[in-house]
Amino acid sequence: MSTLLTFDSFGVLASEIAPRFFRNHFPEEEAMKLKNHYFQPGDAGIYTYREILAMISNDLKMDLDEVRREFRSYYRLNLPLLNWIKERKGQGEYLFCLLSNCCEGLIDEVYSSIDLHDYFDEIVLSYKERLIKPDPAIYKLASERCQKHGQFEEAYMIDDQSKNIEGAKKAGLKAIIFTGNETVIDRFS
Repeated sequence: MSTLLTFDSFGVLASEIAPRFFRNHFPEEEAMKLKNHYFQPGDAGIYTYREILAMISNDLKMDLDEVRREFRSYYRLNLPLLNWIKERKGQGEYLFCLLSNCCEGLIDEVYSSIDLHDYFDEIVLSYKERLIKPDPAIYKLASERCQKHGQFEEAYMIDDQSKNIEGAKKAGLKAIIFTGNETVIDRFS
């Protein structure tokens, strides 16, 4: 029997992007309202990443190329953790799942330098499922999909957002708040 480790993307496997952009231009409270205004519909599959950037450019009267460049400047992969996952994938001890709230096009762009299928047995993205964390249904869906890759006796969600940790617990997963790579590596090595 394996252990299922389900990872959030932004804030865990890659840097936060949209919050950084909006914090760079607005005070904290307004920044988070704007981030949610633009990206929650994208997470639900209503707008693509390109469409969201175009809306931001138009609404905030910013040059679209500048908006794209600034967003790209925040793309950072957590390669030590991704490599830890890749080394263990397929060895039988763990099943790995990526579960992310994201809009169409964002994951492809941020992770363009790697093939996520080399790291994860299953990839579940909110825009495709029309379900958004912390809705317990998306965690259950991810766990059910992972069962086709093997049976597991324990299932964990690793996320940097407390509200998503609570959603995972409601879905029956054990949950770990991500505070750094040691959160995962020390516990599961």
